[in-house]
Amino acid sequence: MVQKYLYLIKRRAESASLMYQSACKTIIRKFTIMAEGSLVPNSRKKHPDFSIAYGDWLDAINTSLTHARTPELNSFTTRAERTHKLRAALKNTRALLRLAPPTDRRKARRFRRQLALIADSLAKDRDRHVLRETLENLNHAFACAPHSDTIKSMKRFKKACAEIQHVQNEVFKKFKITARAIKLKKYIKRAQNRERHHRPDHVQTATATELHRWRLALVPVLLQGKFLRPLIGYPSVKQIKKFDRLRSLLGDFNDLEYAIAKLRGVPQQAAIMPKMIEAKRAVKLIERAQQKQAHLRQKISDCLGTLP
Repeated sequence: MVQKYLYLIKRRAESASLMYQSACKTIIRKFTIMAEGSLVPNSRKKHPDFSIAYGDWLDAINTSLTHARTPELNSFTTRAERTHKLRAALKNTRALLRLAPPTDRRKARRFRRQLALIADSLAKDRDRHVLRETLENLNHAFACAPHSDTIKSMKRFKKACAEIQHVQNEVFKKFKITARAIKLKKYIKRAQNRERHHRPDHVQTATATELHRWRLALVPVLLQGKFLRPLIGYPSVKQIKKFDRLRSLLGDFNDLEYAIAKLRGVPQQAAIMPKMIEAKRAVKLIERAQQKQAHLRQKISDCLGTLP
């Protein structure tokens, strides 16, 4: 059939005027490729096939939970680094659970809530570590004394690892590997729409709360993209790098905002703040933090301008 149309177009091109000869040549070239079997009409899609094997999705969840439960203890010397790695792995697992098929949505939602509670149990320890690092970056004239792990923080960390092990065992019981594929287009679009909904129109005038909500909506899109890229080739590497850059900038902005809130409470926050920070020095540190925030706002705005 293709050969027949190719022959007719060639005959038509011979008798056509010069205006239509270039168009006929383009059509002839495309039909020639179709005749060789390397091109099918309307085969080019705007997006790839948003489906993955059920086993690949479940293996990714298992790997992420394993990293959270044993966050490379030999590679990190401090509890702060291990806590950060554990919470990051839990975020990745929760982002993957958002891709659960309709038959497993309710179970996935329950596991997401359990993992969120585990991460919240270590939030205070992580905030304390981040606060001390932020203060050191704001004032290079002094370095905060290293924060030793308390008995309570060590117990919380061990308890979190044990709870993650329990969740991992439950995942294996509730989710059974099957040969069916997971259609992801609906859930990917839902995460992208949620991120766009929380994306501020003007970064310079957005409040810290709005930027924080935007970061919370952006993280699942980024983590899902890192998981899907090797499997379906979507999203692009360039887009993943831009989202990763935005997450880093928004995280630095949020750390500075948390430090400002604590500095304004001096000396009420004596249990958390270093003793050497007095009220006068706290005012100077607040000013320096606000200057850095203004610089970060400009970087976020520039990076946001390149997003689709």
